Amino acid sequence: MKLDTIKSKANAFISTRRGKAAVVTSLLVIAGGASAIVAPAAGTFAYDLYDVGVNDILKGAPGFIGGMVGIIFSATKMSDNWKMAGLGILASTAVIKADTITSSLGLMATAI
Repeated sequence: MKLDTIKSKANAFISTRRGKAAVVTSLLVIAGGASAIVAPAAGTFAYDLYDVGVNDILKGAPGFIGGMVGIIFSATKMSDNWKMAGLGILASTAVIKADTITSSLGLMATAI
């Protein structure tokens, strides 16, 4: 079968009520195992790495200063390329709020 034929048959199936139900059901099955990321247990080697990386660097002065320098540098480049400057500002803001981002991300755990 040609790719165009497969695409047209797939689109025809999804446009039916049965196809929409199949898509929704498959999405619910996949999303069933979502859970939040938590910090490692205290006293482990992973916690020591997490403590230095997140608590001391990202939450501390180096993370804040790095984020502010990135924002200021990107703001000065706004007239040259506003798209790249906007991405730089977003990335620098993500560095400043990295501890919140790491704790709010979800982890997809699917059973095999």
